[in-house]
Amino acid sequence: MSASTVDGEPAISVVIPAYESRLRIGPALQGLQEQDVAEPFEVIVAASGGDGLAEHLGAAHPKVRVIDSEVRLLPGAARNRGWAAARAPFVAFLADDCVPEAGWLRLRLARHRDGFDAVGGAIANGTPRSPVGSAGHYLEYSALLPSPRLLAEQVVPHALSYRRSLLEQLGGFPEDIRTGEDTILNKRLLAAGASVGFEPRAVFAHRNPTRLRDFLAHQHQHGRGLVRVIREHGLKSPIGRLDGPAAGAWWRGLAVYPAARWWQALSRVARGAPGRLPAYVLLSPLIWLGLWATGAGALSARRAASPSHAS
Repeated sequence: MSASTVDGEPAISVVIPAYESRLRIGPALQGLQEQDVAEPFEVIVAASGGDGLAEHLGAAHPKVRVIDSEVRLLPGAARNRGWAAARAPFVAFLADDCVPEAGWLRLRLARHRDGFDAVGGAIANGTPRSPVGSAGHYLEYSALLPSPRLLAEQVVPHALSYRRSLLEQLGGFPEDIRTGEDTILNKRLLAAGASVGFEPRAVFAHRNPTRLRDFLAHQHQHGRGLVRVIREHGLKSPIGRLDGPAAGAWWRGLAVYPAARWWQALSRVARGAPGRLPAYVLLSPLIWLGLWATGAGALSARRAASPSHAS
C-alpha cells in the first residue's frame, strides 16, 4: 500500500517518531494533509507503546505507513526505524506534537534541490495563548525563530531534513538517550563537511506543555537528559565539570547556567524578532522557573551518577 499522498514515487519522506501518540498525532497528520507541495511524498510513523496507535492509523489514515514496535522506542531508535524504511531521496522529521505549515515540505524540497545535504527550518509557538506554553517556546526554541540571521547563527543546526544517503553515511541517530539525539547527529554532520541550507519559511508549530506542573517536569527531564548526553556522547557541558565539587555544581546549575541561557535567549529575540521582546520580558518569571527546573534535573542526574551516591 502506497504511503504517498498522491500516486508516484515519493520525492520526500516524512518520519514521525510516535510513542503512545494516539491522542497527540492528529494535528500533525492534518498538517501534512494540507501541504501545498505538488509532488508525491510519503508519511511514515515509527510507533511504539500500548495505546493502539498502529490499529488506529490503519483505520483512519490508511495511506500512512506504520512501523510498530512492542518495545518502547527512544527518539533516536524511532527516527532510525523511520528513515531506514523511507523510499525517497530526502527525509524530514516531524514530532508528534508539531503541526507543519502548508509550505513546509515544498520549501524544504526546493532547498535540497539547490544542492544542500541538510535543510534547517524554523519552529513557531503552537500555544501562543498560553503564558506557560509561550515561556516554554522561548526557553527551548529561541534559536529557531523564523529569522534567517538566527538560523544561520546556530552552532549546531536543528530542525533539519536530510539527504537520505547522508543519514546512511553518518550511521543514523544514537539510540540510547531520551533527548539530544539530533544534536549528536548534527555535530557529526558538520564534522563530515555536509552542506546545510536554511529556509526560515519552512515552519512547524510546536505544541508546548501549557500546565505549569507539566512544563516544569518536562524541563526537569531535559536537565537529566543533558547530563546523560554529556557523559555518554561528549557534548560540551554548559553546567561545568560533572565531577567537580558539589557546591560549585549547585552554583553553576541554579545560577550561572540559567542566567546564561536567559540572556542568550533575550539576545536572540532582540536580534531576530525585536517585536517580541516585551513578551519575553513579561514571561521571564516563568522562563526562569523552567531554567531552574532544568538545572535541578541536571543536578539530580549528576548526583545519581556520582560514585559516592552509587555506593
